[in-house]
Amino acid sequence: MPNFLQEDIYKGKSTLTFHEPRRECKNYLVPFRHCLAEPTPNDKLQDTTLFQIVDLRDITKSVLSMIEGLKLLIDVNESFQDRQRGRTGSGASKKQNSKPRATIDSVNTDEDLGQEGTTNYGGWSSSYRLTLQDCFGNTCYAYEVEPLGFLRKRSNGFFPIKLGSKIVVNSGTRIIFNTLQLKNENIEFLGGYIMKLDYRLYERKLKELKEEIHYEG
Repeated sequence: MPNFLQEDIYKGKSTLTFHEPRRECKNYLVPFRHCLAEPTPNDKLQDTTLFQIVDLRDITKSVLSMIEGLKLLIDVNESFQDRQRGRTGSGASKKQNSKPRATIDSVNTDEDLGQEGTTNYGGWSSSYRLTLQDCFGNTCYAYEVEPLGFLRKRSNGFFPIKLGSKIVVNSGTRIIFNTLQLKNENIEFLGGYIMKLDYRLYERKLKELKEEIHYEG
C-alpha cells in the first residue's frame, strides 16, 4: 500500500498507511485549531502536527520577477523536451523511449553572474513563506525565522522541494497572528509529494501570478 508521504493527508486521511520508522506520525493527525481562533500577537502550537506543504513562495522576490523567471523556465523546458523527443524518435530503441523525460527546474537568468548553474532564485539569500495544510483541510501560512535546511539542499530553482512534501511541526512552536514561525529545531521535514500538485506546476504558478497582479504581457 502507498506510504502516507506520497498521499494527500487531507483527501486520503481515512486510508493513510504509516510504515516504520514513521509510524508515530499517525499520532500527529490533529487539526491546526489556531486558524479557527481569533488571531493573537503571541501564541504557541498546542499539539505536534503533521502538515503537507501545498505552496511555497520566496518573499524576497517581486511577483513580476517571478513571472519573468517562470516564463523563461517554461520556454527552456519546451525547447529541452523538443530535443529529447528528437533523440527518442522513430529510430530510438524501446528502452530509450520508456525512460522518463528530465525537467529543467533552474536556469541562469543573469549572464553577468558568471557562475555556472546559479540563479537569483532560491539559495541562502531567500526567505520562504510556506502554505501548510493539516489532515482536516485547515491551511495556514508559515514563515522562516531562520534559513531552513531542507529548503537549501538545492542551491537554486523556484521550488526547492516537491509540493505535497510532509513536515512535522512540534508543539511549542511560536505562532504570530495565526502564522507559524519556523526554526530548524522545531520541525522535521519528511519529504514526499502529491503528484497532482506538481503536475505542470510552472504553468499553473505562472497563471496564478499573472492573475494576482493583472499581468497582460
